[in-house]
Amino acid sequence: MKLRASNVMTRAVAPKGGSAQRRKARGYQEHESLVGAPVERGTAGFEPAGGLRRRLTLPSALRATVLPPLLAALFLSGPSGCRGKEAPAPAATHEHEGHEAGAKAALYQCPMHPSYTSDKPGECPICGMKLVPVGESEPEGETSSNVPGRVTVRISPERQQIIGVKTDVAEVRPLKKTVRAVGNVAYDPELYQAEKEYIESLSSRDKTGGAPGTVGLVESSSIRLRQLGLNDAMIADLARSRKPSLNLLLPEDTMWVYAQVYEYEINWIRVGQSISTTSLAFPGEVFRGILKAIDPVVNPETRTVRIRAEVKNPGRKLKPNTFVNVEIETALGKGLTIPRDAVIDSGDRKIVFVNLGEGKLQPREIRTGIELADHVQVLEGLAKGDKVVTSANFLIDSESSLKAAVKQMGGHTGHGQ
Repeated sequence: MKLRASNVMTRAVAPKGGSAQRRKARGYQEHESLVGAPVERGTAGFEPAGGLRRRLTLPSALRATVLPPLLAALFLSGPSGCRGKEAPAPAATHEHEGHEAGAKAALYQCPMHPSYTSDKPGECPICGMKLVPVGESEPEGETSSNVPGRVTVRISPERQQIIGVKTDVAEVRPLKKTVRAVGNVAYDPELYQAEKEYIESLSSRDKTGGAPGTVGLVESSSIRLRQLGLNDAMIADLARSRKPSLNLLLPEDTMWVYAQVYEYEINWIRVGQSISTTSLAFPGEVFRGILKAIDPVVNPETRTVRIRAEVKNPGRKLKPNTFVNVEIETALGKGLTIPRDAVIDSGDRKIVFVNLGEGKLQPREIRTGIELADHVQVLEGLAKGDKVVTSANFLIDSESSLKAAVKQMGGHTGHGQ
């Protein structure tokens, strides 16, 4: 450390007595020889820079004004200020032990980005988090899983909290499937006319006593009604009433609602189920009814099937061709379910991570069944009470895949550069 004498405010006071002016001049002259010259602090006291080693003799007045501030500065700087900066004592090194430790824990990774690895500690270049050791090798039995390309991983509770791991329990729940569809209040002159033709064919058959021509006309009319969406029960009702459905043309106390259901949801709907119908024209009101018929043919363009429901129309508010939303709730018994967020769908298999305790997360392949609103039915792979990961499971899956790859390569991996 270098100090400059010019930084020290000095003031020489000449003592009383003879030759005062000469002593004062000599003191200022010797003082000026120090001004501007850097002074180095070493173990042997103060010496001017540049190799000058002449011992300086300061007058008593100058010593009284210069030395106290310098001594105070040295006192505040502590012992290290007097001796200069000392090199720290070299720590005891154990090269052999360090080599063994490096061989055991030579791989570090980012807690948030497990795919980034390095052979030395540091920070992740992606997020800046401190790299942590991948972990000590676990016994072979603890890393086994029934999922190819993945192994059980061990993540400390602290790290689980950092990456946001959450779990839920596999439980038996009621299986309720809600099918939603869009549709409209029926305005169907074609069906109305087909009903009239069917009624007329019945009358002709009755009048002729079942003549062959009239019987064939009744049969063809019946087929026409089935093509338009009526089932056998509805045709039988029409044959008994002998009245066409006027609500296919005009508002009545009950109205027909047509809705389009996707073909993959056909399995969840049945004739006789209750439906709920809402319309933007009447917010907050629900028009309830019964599912009466399901078309026998899938629409090849929309891949949907038309359903026909009869709903109550209080006040005859619903008008033909009004757009509506339809909901059909189906009760399918009970089954083992887990949250949908717990399932990782890789395309060829569905995987979940089960919390085994002590930080161990095991991948398992499962077979799923009915997909509910927030849960999915599990047919194979889990048991009641298993704790599955529902959040951060994609990060865990990445680490599981990475450790499986490292294990397959015998522990060798490239640097994280």
